[in-house]
Amino acid sequence: MRDALGAEVNIPFAGKYTLGGRLHYLNPYRGIADQIDVAALDPSAVVLADGGEAWINTQSLQPSNIRSKYYDEEEYARFIRQIAQMPMPYETILAGNEISHIPFERLLKKAYEKALVKSLCKNDHWLCFWIGDKWVSLNARKTAKDFLVRENIDDIPNRSEIYLDLRYLFGLLTHAYHWNNAQIGSHLTTRRYPNIYDRTVPRFLDYLQV
Repeated sequence: MRDALGAEVNIPFAGKYTLGGRLHYLNPYRGIADQIDVAALDPSAVVLADGGEAWINTQSLQPSNIRSKYYDEEEYARFIRQIAQMPMPYETILAGNEISHIPFERLLKKAYEKALVKSLCKNDHWLCFWIGDKWVSLNARKTAKDFLVRENIDDIPNRSEIYLDLRYLFGLLTHAYHWNNAQIGSHLTTRRYPNIYDRTVPRFLDYLQV
């Protein structure tokens, strides 16, 4: 990407994050390098200082403030322990007995109709959502209009089984949250059968909203 754009200054990355709450234990597995590691590989890279106040002068191309040292490991560990005690926002919006009243079948069907318009999937691939007592399955292929509600999906080929907190699913379908954040933030578990990755499938999820 750097070579293709040919920019005079590169700023890694678009953003950064640390998992908190019940997902805090996944931080060692995220596989995201420190920006300083990237700067060591790219002489034109600039690591801006934290806090949102640092910037680059677009005429001189000089940064106002940079970070040149790695984060202190002990301080970072303390920070993770602190945010590990914080609930996710979606864990506080609905009580367990309230989520059972959400019409997930209707929401998913409406969202599916909208997502199909922007689908890039050329082949059959079923997205199967477990909503507590049954599966709601939809075919992401652009020319399909296949929507199923079943107790068992073992006979459905080319499927992704998606498991996530139903409170979060409600927020995703109603546009309170975004599917891309759900995926990179490890808020959902996906099991593919067969285990073949098709990048058009997560792109389809980005539009699965009412």
